[in-house]
Amino acid sequence: MEKGYLLGVDGGNTKTLYFLHDSDGRFVDYVAAGTCSHEALPDSYAGAERELGKRIGELFARNGIGADMIDFAVFGLAGADFAHQKEALSAIVARLGFRRFLVENDGYLGLKAGSPNGIGICNINGTGTVTVGIGETGERLQIGGLGGISSDKAGAEYIAGRGMAAVYDAIYRCGKDTVLKEMVFRAFDISDEADFSIRAGEALQSKDGVFRINKMMEEAERQGDGAVIGVLSEIGEELARNVVGCAKKLNMRGNVPVVLAGSVWAKGSFNTMFYTFKKHLDAYGDCAFSCEKLRQPPVAGAVIWALEEAKKKQSDRPIAFSRREFLESEAFAKAVY
Repeated sequence: MEKGYLLGVDGGNTKTLYFLHDSDGRFVDYVAAGTCSHEALPDSYAGAERELGKRIGELFARNGIGADMIDFAVFGLAGADFAHQKEALSAIVARLGFRRFLVENDGYLGLKAGSPNGIGICNINGTGTVTVGIGETGERLQIGGLGGISSDKAGAEYIAGRGMAAVYDAIYRCGKDTVLKEMVFRAFDISDEADFSIRAGEALQSKDGVFRINKMMEEAERQGDGAVIGVLSEIGEELARNVVGCAKKLNMRGNVPVVLAGSVWAKGSFNTMFYTFKKHLDAYGDCAFSCEKLRQPPVAGAVIWALEEAKKKQSDRPIAFSRREFLESEAFAKAVY
């Protein structure tokens, strides 16, 4: 019988990973490339189709396979937020020759990779923020990640902006004194308060500037700075509201896994944010939330999801592996490269 394959794609606004596994869950090959997001490419959906086609073609060509040999493919894509976006992206995937596939927001991949059974909530706090949940019946819900509509109040860029606002408040609006002011002035070579607004705005326009401001805020928190601690407390509460809101909408009960993903959760050390977040989750009576940082690459969640869907569809090629076996297998270890 002809061998079948699984394809998992994690398409973010910066990079995209394409992982190919066989129908037994064994790792075959992968491609790492730039973004395929229609929101990040200058020619939008046409650019997304071009980039996906090029990279998948490269992966398939060197392994001697075609889209018709894919038992299931999962595309977790940035910018797949609204129904019309998912429809447009699904049409692209269909034109590339796939018959059995799923297109969803890339936030769901962290949940599939980090939850013991693929059910629960994933709270992403990275460059931006989004919360996604999958209920017992498979119902999916996304909260946030929609810009001004969802009033997202987390993510490295937002945190850095709030830090600069705290310095501005201290200078011009009778706000709390903050050690962050001295740190920022020194780091960005600001000698005159009149130059702060321009230099702060410039810093917030670059990834390096945002990263440096976040690190300064971590240090200010360690020093017990009241202004920064206040900002982090507010953000922790906002993130908790998203998680609780997701649990309520999906009618979750009992123990609910909460996967914490994104660079701020995974690499940052904002203790105030986490403790406030956890305190508000613990105050919600209908669920017992158990929080764990994501330790696997989200693309592994795409492969696991493809494995689950292939087993449900059960094509003419038998799918031998279970989700648990995949998580415990050498194939999964190879995905964590």
